[in-house]
This record gives sequence, structure tokens and C-alpha cells, in this order.
Amino acid sequence: MANRTIALAGKAIKADLPKSMTIKMLEQKLPIQHYDVLEPWNNQVSRFSGFLLSDIAAELGTNKVSQITLTAIDNYQVTYRASEWQQEIILLASKEEGKAIPIGTKGQLRTVYPANEMNYQQDPTAFSKWMWVVKRIELN
Repeated sequence: MANRTIALAGKAIKADLPKSMTIKMLEQKLPIQHYDVLEPWNNQVSRFSGFLLSDIAAELGTNKVSQITLTAIDNYQVTYRASEWQQEIILLASKEEGKAIPIGTKGQLRTVYPANEMNYQQDPTAFSKWMWVVKRIELN
């Protein structure tokens, strides 16, 4: 798999960062976390590794980050407020079962909720927060 670049943007991104980074560069810059995650649509548990949104805000952003917007290759966007990543574990995963996630199987970056804290029955929009094939990280 080609190691495509992820665009970095936004008013709250640190000024000394490049406008894009590869997954390898992100892995060198950010702490890597590992979680077993039950995916709600296939009822399977997989081991995911990647970056917490809270760490992305802390390491890539200024102290004024109030939201992170992720954009997928089809331009689907999800905006996560600071209150969400401070209260929930939200992982931007780059590996599944120790291997890079190919774009054809929802990679190279995708969001997962390790604690499955989302209440899918009470919140019909919960599934819309899971996204894949992330191409852009915007901090505002």
C-alpha cells in the first residue's frame, strides 16, 4: 500500500507543522494507542492501533483547538467537538490486527470507538461518527 499523505489544516494547527504528513510521520509525532474494538455492523472484535483525537489536538494543535474535522476521500466530513474527545475514547486508527489498513478495507485512517460508549439505540446519528478513508485533519 502506498503511504499517502494526510492533509493538515485549520486555524488551530501548530504553525511549524507541514501542510501534510504520511502515516509514518504521524506515528513518529503522536503516541500510538491499541484497543480491541467491537465493530457494530459486523459484530467482530478487532485490535486497532492509532491516535487518540485528544492526542492529535494536544500534539498537532495550539491550545485553542475546540474541534477536529476529519474529511474522507469522498468529502464526507465529521466534526468532533472538544467535549467529545475529552469524554469519549475516539481513535483515528492506522492499523488493524497490527497491519496497515488498506484503502480498500476502510483505511488508511479510520475512526473507531474502542469503549463502544456510543448508545446506538438512543442516538440514531451515532453511526455517522464512524468514518474511514480519512484524507484530511482540520483543527479549529
